Amino acid sequence: MSGSRLTINIMLELKANLEHLKSFVDYAHRAATSANFSKDMVKQIELVTEEAVVNIINYAYPDTDGVIRLSCTTEPGFLSMETVDSGIAFNPLEYAPQDLDSDVNSRQIGGLGIVLIKKYMDEVKYSYENGQNILTLKKSAADQQRNATGSTT
Repeated sequence: MSGSRLTINIMLELKANLEHLKSFVDYAHRAATSANFSKDMVKQIELVTEEAVVNIINYAYPDTDGVIRLSCTTEPGFLSMETVDSGIAFNPLEYAPQDLDSDVNSRQIGGLGIVLIKKYMDEVKYSYENGQNILTLKKSAADQQRNATGSTT
């Protein structure tokens, strides 16, 4: 099996509440670690996961209980994560980003999570299918490898 890549698909589904936040973040940590990401990249994945999950908990299910499904596909140097919920339809990519240069006291509340998600992930996609919000996030370790070798090609 020389030259083959091991692909791992895993999924976690829990109630959408803050008591499960650590479980989702730990799950993403394990997925990023299995993709051989650097410690810094693993921390970025943890932060992105926390932001995505907290947004679902706080906004997708304001008046009802719901669940969040987090699926991860990993192979060496690559991670794809997908959050799925059946809450209120919301495309975070259409949300106007905060002006980070404006006075912090004049900014509206919210909107920084998607800025961080877009900053740390290579690809961010949203779709609404069959009554479900689907946020797909992809990250490659290519930047980490370029930074380690000093190469830009």
